[in-house]
Amino acid sequence: MSALLARARQQGSKDLVGFWVGDTYYAIDIHRVREVIRPLPTTALPDMPQVVIGVAEFRRSVIPVIDLRRRFGTTSPVASPKVRWIIVADKGRPVALSVDAVTEVFGYQATMARQVPDFLSSTQRKAVVSACHYQDRLVFILSIDDLVDVAADLDLSVVEAPPGSHEKRGQP
Repeated sequence: MSALLARARQQGSKDLVGFWVGDTYYAIDIHRVREVIRPLPTTALPDMPQVVIGVAEFRRSVIPVIDLRRRFGTTSPVASPKVRWIIVADKGRPVALSVDAVTEVFGYQATMARQVPDFLSSTQRKAVVSACHYQDRLVFILSIDDLVDVAADLDLSVVEAPPGSHEKRGQP
């Protein structure tokens, strides 16, 4: 998927990453996506917002993991081999978004935009910036800033490993 993201960024015509959360199809801006990865082991910490399922070590950083099923009030998380984490950039700090499946990279033109439906929950409506029709399905385009706002104030410095600690344990 990382190679696909890199090619799509170079093409410029494909600017969204599409994914499923429950029965709803969403997309986010490809330029804020760093990587798409399989889930890593997480550690739950006390006093985390309910939508933050914990933290994980990713590329020598401790990052929060936001479960979009919880964020949008969808049923319990599923145990599926298709579950992925979309690593996004939030003010220079990576944050993982846990989704049911990442499907494709596709293009979006302003003429495709539709008004955001009134029937969305207030939590969904806050994160949804527009809707569009793509390949016979309705796609909700999300604001990454609004998705990760629950993790913005988390102080993860207390769980950050000191510089060089990985090398001391014999890890690269």
